[in-house]
Amino acid sequence: MKRLIALAAAALLTLSLAACGGSDAGGSGQVDLTAYYDSVAEKLGWDDNYMEDMPEEMLDTYYPGLRELGTKQFIARAPAMSAVVNEMVLLECDTPEDAQAASRILQARKDEQASGGAWYPESIEEWKEAQVSVNGNYAALLAAGPDQQTVTDMYNALFAS
Repeated sequence: MKRLIALAAAALLTLSLAACGGSDAGGSGQVDLTAYYDSVAEKLGWDDNYMEDMPEEMLDTYYPGLRELGTKQFIARAPAMSAVVNEMVLLECDTPEDAQAASRILQARKDEQASGGAWYPESIEEWKEAQVSVNGNYAALLAAGPDQQTVTDMYNALFAS
C-alpha cells in the first residue's frame, strides 16, 4: 500500500512540475522553434516548397560567423525565389552571450538589406520593418514583408509569461 501511495505521489509531482514548466524560455521551459516555424507556415499558407533551408554557402554569405556559434536549435529559411521579403533565422544558442553575438550578425543582415541591399524600394521598406530579437539564449531575425506583424506577434507570444 505504501508503494502505491508513493507511486501516486511521484506521478502527481511529475504532472505538477510538467504543468508549471510552460513553454516560456525565461523559466525552466524550452521554446520549440520548429513548432513555431510550422505554426507560422500553416497560418500564412506556406507549403513545403515555398520556404527552403538556406544552403551553407548562403548562410556564410548573408550571416558570416553565425554557424560558428554554439546552438541547440537552428532554423534558417527563405524562399528559393520570391519578390516578397520572407527570411527567418531562429536560434537557441548555448549561452546568452552566443545569442547576443547572433543578434549582432542578424542585425547586420537586416541593416544591409534595409540600406539598399534589397534593391527594390518596396523590399527595402519591408526590410526596415524586420525584427531582430533576443530572449535569453534565443535569437531571431524575422523578415516577413506584409505578414511582419503576425510573425512578430506569434514569436513574442513564445516568451510571454
